[in-house]
Amino acid sequence: MPRLFALLIVLLCLTSVNQLHAQDVGASDRVEMMYVVRNAPASDVAKTLEKFLAEARGAEVVVDPQSNVLLMRAPAGAIERIKGILKELDRSPSMVAVEVWLVIGDADAIKAVNLSAESDDPLKQLEALQSKGQTKVINHLRLSTLDNQPSFMQIGERTPMLRAASSASSDRSRLGAGTSRSYSYESIGTLVKVTPRVIEDRAIAMEIQIEKSRHDHREAGEEGSSVPPVIVTSTFESTIRLADGKATLLTGGTSSENGNAAVSFAIVRATILEQQ
Repeated sequence: MPRLFALLIVLLCLTSVNQLHAQDVGASDRVEMMYVVRNAPASDVAKTLEKFLAEARGAEVVVDPQSNVLLMRAPAGAIERIKGILKELDRSPSMVAVEVWLVIGDADAIKAVNLSAESDDPLKQLEALQSKGQTKVINHLRLSTLDNQPSFMQIGERTPMLRAASSASSDRSRLGAGTSRSYSYESIGTLVKVTPRVIEDRAIAMEIQIEKSRHDHREAGEEGSSVPPVIVTSTFESTIRLADGKATLLTGGTSSENGNAAVSFAIVRATILEQQ
């Protein structure tokens, strides 16, 4: 008999997906509710509810992690607010697609078309500059992630780096027979990290970090030198706001390429993906 009763309880949980059940418990003026959490761990939702229910005398929250169900008992006057909180906490998160273009181009040409962070359509301006050979897209990265969840993509390679070398020879500036070397593997290339968050009016607030790393052999000696090359890393971090499907330009740095002034920058676009 106890086993049959337990099976009936499990069946009730499985057939009550996303339904709230309220039962008046009489003189205590407390109501019992059962809720099946669909889009988050029930334990996480319970932590938020418990903070809210701390002020409600006699309120209780019990979590069944196996079925992801919340069992609650609370004053009747708090029920509607609990339903509202559950609706927000258990909503299906949006997917956000993020595209990043890393670009280098002629500084004078970019200035001439007024390509800047205030541009209404930086991608259209980029296309026009590319058609004239005045800019070059170094990387075009595409990432997708859930609302308010981080995502990253890395393009590059793991490369061995000489960390230490010793030689029995009296001339330690050159490596030869009998030399002992110590290496470690380091990642070089391009790393993009994003955390998009859907806010009001279908806008997107996004934390973005772009990191580029490369070997710099200028401080290292000739080939075979005991002086190891170094990894030079440049990092850009910002928090931006984007309209759904729109792009913006992130300002970068200047350098010299073939004797001409060059500008490196990034263009970012974020799109909220409609749920099927």
